[in-house]
Amino acid sequence: MKVRPLSNQVPRHCLLAALSALLLSGCAPFATHKAPEPVSVENPFPSPVFETAAGCRQRLSVATRDWIASETSGQGFGQRLVVATWNVQKSRDGEWQGDVRQLTETTDILLLQEAALALAANKVLPYSFVAVSEGYRASKGITGILSASHVDPLASCTFIDREPILGTPKASSVTSYPLRDRGETLLVVNVHSINFSLGMSSYRNQLERIARALRSHDGPIILAGDFNIWNGRRAKFVASIAKQLELREVTFGAENGKSVFGYPLDRIFWRGMRLNEAKVVRLASSDHDALVAAWRLQP
Repeated sequence: MKVRPLSNQVPRHCLLAALSALLLSGCAPFATHKAPEPVSVENPFPSPVFETAAGCRQRLSVATRDWIASETSGQGFGQRLVVATWNVQKSRDGEWQGDVRQLTETTDILLLQEAALALAANKVLPYSFVAVSEGYRASKGITGILSASHVDPLASCTFIDREPILGTPKASSVTSYPLRDRGETLLVVNVHSINFSLGMSSYRNQLERIARALRSHDGPIILAGDFNIWNGRRAKFVASIAKQLELREVTFGAENGKSVFGYPLDRIFWRGMRLNEAKVVRLASSDHDALVAAWRLQP
């Protein structure tokens, strides 16, 4: 695997080049999957854009009610769940597809940020379900967030926020998954947070809307992605959101993903499950590292 070079500069606006390294060693192995045939995201599962948290909550609630009524509670994720989150950095590096394949070997749910959505159609995602939420549009194509899983979701909704200085869109999604023989659902949030802002209002508004969409949910939750935390105010605010939702943060010991001024940008929060394993995966094709966590879904 190619090793990323170390940067000898600290550019302005809190952009740092990530440290280069090999895959994290010493972690317990994650189980591999016998995956279905790769799918194309040219016709992805719809994740409609909502302006309000109330609209998103209603969509998720109706889907859950219909699922319970359909008597298909034997379908869904079982006792073990592995999730990975990774900022692909607009899929700029030619090796990104190989790195994605490496993550897909062990994960039930894969959450990508800054994914080149057109490139993602090249059949590198061996999942039965793939959903995309468009973010930044440029002459070279569209990037956004991408969520893939081995279990089809019940419903998904997208929020779009804009960078206050650059005006570029940032997408976040909330997806509801069935849990086998539990009569409840798992909500998984794929976040790409506001980066450049002079104050906290835009950053706060984005995450508060997501939190409002989650507050009425009684089951397990995973909140993960690139939170762009690079100062104490942002770190404190995200911690307050996690506390409101009774979420715990996955810790990685001495190993963290990409950090800026000592604050890890990428995070995973959860509740309603038992955390078994967590590791950082160093990948050469992006300036971010992937975070992988495995849980046991308790009855």
